[in-house]
Amino acid sequence: MAGDGGLASSDCGLAGGSRGAKRAPAAQDLECLRPHEVAAKLKISREHVLRLLRAKKLPGFKMGRVWLIQRRELEEYLRRLAGAV
Repeated sequence: MAGDGGLASSDCGLAGGSRGAKRAPAAQDLECLRPHEVAAKLKISREHVLRLLRAKKLPGFKMGRVWLIQRRELEEYLRRLAGAV
């Protein structure tokens, strides 16, 4: 999918890291999801997930052109949403 890049969902892409790229949290084994995976899980469109990421309503980070969402941060986001209802 365009904008999702080619990383596997369980790979946050932290092993190599490119020069000058913003570093994600230090743990090497973080499980990350791409926007289309989050969209399927939440039953919303991929474009809506991207809007939430850009608006910083959904926690995530970019690795180059690829948005990644840590599974534990997604779970925390969903808990906060459930508590706000």
